[in-house]
Amino acid sequence: MPRRPRLHVAGGFYHVILRGNHQQALFRSDADRTALNDIVAETIAAFGMRIHAFCWMSNHLHFGLQAGALPLSLPMQRIAMRYARHLHRRMNVTGHLFERRYRAFLVDADSYLLTLVRYIHCNPVSAGIVKDPADYRWSSHRAYLGH
Repeated sequence: MPRRPRLHVAGGFYHVILRGNHQQALFRSDADRTALNDIVAETIAAFGMRIHAFCWMSNHLHFGLQAGALPLSLPMQRIAMRYARHLHRRMNVTGHLFERRYRAFLVDADSYLLTLVRYIHCNPVSAGIVKDPADYRWSSHRAYLGH
């Protein structure tokens, strides 16, 4: 049975999650996270999207983003493919990096966007990695604080 098509709302706000295959680590070093930042920045600019929040956890990624005119599948495929290629080249391996295609949930900006940003930024706290979201380098929380 084929997959159901995803709902695309141009300008819509989405919570997007991309998980590592078999809960494996997606990063081997800070340089990998920096490479992901660069890939995401290039892709967001190319597709006319906006990121309102992000958090790169060890085995999954969270995005709070606003879609552009094109469906999310195109930029998310580019991010996943380019990052997987980066890691495969660096480690000299092959195979799936991500467990499946991304998950995207359309959210109501008026009632849920602030809650979504808070949830994404507090993910490292909930996981017991840090006590304060400002201590986690790989989320947009520090940018909200002006750092």
